[in-house]
Amino acid sequence: MVRNPARAATSAARNTRKFLRALDARAEADKATASAPPARPTVRVLGANRDNLEDTEAQVLAALRGWNIPAVAVSGAKVPVTRTDPITREKVTSSADADILLILPHGAIAIEVKGLVRRLGGVLYCPLQGDWSLPGIPGDPVHSQQGGNPCQQAERVMYGFKNFAKTATNTKVFVDAVVMVVPWEGLPLTLDKGPIPMPPGQDVLIADPTAAELFAWYSRRARRRKDIIWTAERVATVLDALGYTSTNRDPDTRTSVAELAALGFPSTTAAAWPTPEAEYPVTMPADPAPDPRDTARPARPARPAPSPARAPKRPQRAAGRPRRGLARLAVAVLAWAGLFGGGAALLTHHHDLTPSVPTPTSTQAPTPTEPAGGPAACYPLQPC
Repeated sequence: MVRNPARAATSAARNTRKFLRALDARAEADKATASAPPARPTVRVLGANRDNLEDTEAQVLAALRGWNIPAVAVSGAKVPVTRTDPITREKVTSSADADILLILPHGAIAIEVKGLVRRLGGVLYCPLQGDWSLPGIPGDPVHSQQGGNPCQQAERVMYGFKNFAKTATNTKVFVDAVVMVVPWEGLPLTLDKGPIPMPPGQDVLIADPTAAELFAWYSRRARRRKDIIWTAERVATVLDALGYTSTNRDPDTRTSVAELAALGFPSTTAAAWPTPEAEYPVTMPADPAPDPRDTARPARPARPAPSPARAPKRPQRAAGRPRRGLARLAVAVLAWAGLFGGGAALLTHHHDLTPSVPTPTSTQAPTPTEPAGGPAACYPLQPC
């Protein structure tokens, strides 16, 4: 039984208005979506159709395709690496398989993708040095073709690609190393990275369907680098050296400077290529909260910029107000003048007691006469 029919009718009318407003907003949103241009891909994936592509690598590549920043993901590239022979202690150059090479305007990342050998979850012990372990899995808990610590595998590819890109472009480039662990669906997995902290530019992360953790990690690294290192021309030069040229017959391994510039990479010949930003603006996702472990010290707050309409002016000096510098100089000059004047008066006091010599009026000078009482006494340190 309704106790207050008037209040119930008012509430029903209010809910009806809210429902109608929601319908209008939904209709406007659908209209804007229908009229918007189609989304432009900003991540180019090379080598995704190779035969030996692992399922875990395919999952990470699918997540990278959803990013809306300029990037090139190269899957299965051969990178020259240098190692020391344990017997002869000589430098030996060979090649290593890079699971994914991710090149972005502010840096590059050598990604080593690892999946668990058994359908388990829990706490994965993944130290920087030593063996990895997971309760319930005897031996190596992740797939590894080369064996050894996955962090060291990613580090080897990182240095190899860094030296290779530096030689190809004659430019110092930034390359990081990340191990992406792909967990089983529905089984939570956490990481224990051990007592030794990860070095700068290296880390172990958990892969998710959108690679959000990797994007947050790269965003923190990119904010520290002001200059853009990887231009469209430099990326094309490195890809050509790796075998991904603009003349390849397979479109899965073909790229060009024009395509890279269309993705959003800065280009020194931008005038010769179309600029899609005017039609498809590239927007960066919202920056995640900074990781306190990755921040050495808090950022200094930025100084607010002055308004262009009203620029700050230097306060004018009041009219007639003497300058402090000139006043101090005048006082110093007067003090020195008084000091020297007093010394000169002291030195010439004896001459003031001697009568002055009259001015001669003839050619014969008169003989000076001594004053009464004999010659005047001599002062100390004065000639008589």
